[in-house]
Amino acid sequence: MSYQFLLNYNSMPHKEFWGVVKTTGDAAKATFQAAWAAIGDGKVLSEKEAQRALNSLFIYSHKRIAEKGLDKFFPTQQMYPNRLIPVNDTWWVDHYTAGINMWSTVNWFSSRRNANNKYNGASTHFVQDYHGDPMYLIALHNGAWHEPRRNNDSIAIEMVNAGKLFRNDKGEWHYWANALPQNLIDELPPVAVTPPYKGASYLQPFTLDQVMNNIKIKRLVKMALRDKLSPFRMSQHSDWREGKSDMGPMWPFADCNGSVFAEGVYPVSQLSFVQDFENSPLSKPDTIQQHYTVIEENNDSPEYGVSAPTSDDDEPDHHKHVLSVVEARPNLDKLGFTSNSAVYDAKFKQAVEMFQAAWNHKKMDLHPEEVLVVDGILGPRTTIALLAASKQFDIDNINWR
Repeated sequence: MSYQFLLNYNSMPHKEFWGVVKTTGDAAKATFQAAWAAIGDGKVLSEKEAQRALNSLFIYSHKRIAEKGLDKFFPTQQMYPNRLIPVNDTWWVDHYTAGINMWSTVNWFSSRRNANNKYNGASTHFVQDYHGDPMYLIALHNGAWHEPRRNNDSIAIEMVNAGKLFRNDKGEWHYWANALPQNLIDELPPVAVTPPYKGASYLQPFTLDQVMNNIKIKRLVKMALRDKLSPFRMSQHSDWREGKSDMGPMWPFADCNGSVFAEGVYPVSQLSFVQDFENSPLSKPDTIQQHYTVIEENNDSPEYGVSAPTSDDDEPDHHKHVLSVVEARPNLDKLGFTSNSAVYDAKFKQAVEMFQAAWNHKKMDLHPEEVLVVDGILGPRTTIALLAASKQFDIDNINWR
């Protein structure tokens, strides 16, 4: 029974919540870290154990927030109360922060930092720094604002990463907000991308810890919510918005998600792709403290989202909507790609993939710019193509099979 033991701390009065953090913060940290280590070793927790681990992570996260002096901004109320409880086919969306400072990101993701609790235009359930334990900011009962097309039915995580990098006319490495600290350049050397990825010739790589922790947090949520997550509903921001670049080619998206849903649970460190993943100097213990010292010294850099759009606060592009399964199925049936699915399952994903492949076959020669990625995800471009194909079928009964 989902949510039976998962507490919604976001609904507690501010004073009462911080009283709980003060009295139970140390115990919550110990409880979470014990469960976290077990998950990394391949242990499968019961639903009750997993939900209690998430409860502990929420308190432990806010213990760190209080120690940082940000407690007046949290727990954030920037959310959709109880929106995810009735959702049976929950999506997961990976994002990166386009920044190098977790605390700047956490601060930005609070509604309480503005007068009258006005939205900044972005929030998330989880944040994962270059190293260390994840942060849990919005209870999984509630929706977060991270992608207009998926806010109603998805869980979001933000991975700290600068994303696109460039050299200025002096040859200095920058991301959108500022210059990169030199030791971060040394520890995570910019990676050349050929051909350029969405206009970026260089990207910042992710750390080994981030890869491992992303797998572990997904395993934990899967154990806590059981059938709420599916391998067919794992996505990244670029799946839903053409203009977004997160997570990008540096992120081992398929490998991470495959290790979450593969038969049998193996210790994360023993996964072959993790062992093969380039172990940057940043993962070495003797450089971690130096890294955080440099990041703290650069805390006066522009806050995430102040000088440029965040992942989430730009215009929602209402004309680029996506269809629900219920809306899409009659159009797929009409074109001969029947799934008999009421939810986004393997059969529905296969029907979408078959449509995407058929669309590409007809468009590849004369209209290559309209070719779709064959991934089974009913994103905005596939939605536009499906509606166009359906309309064309009504006019001339064209065979799409």
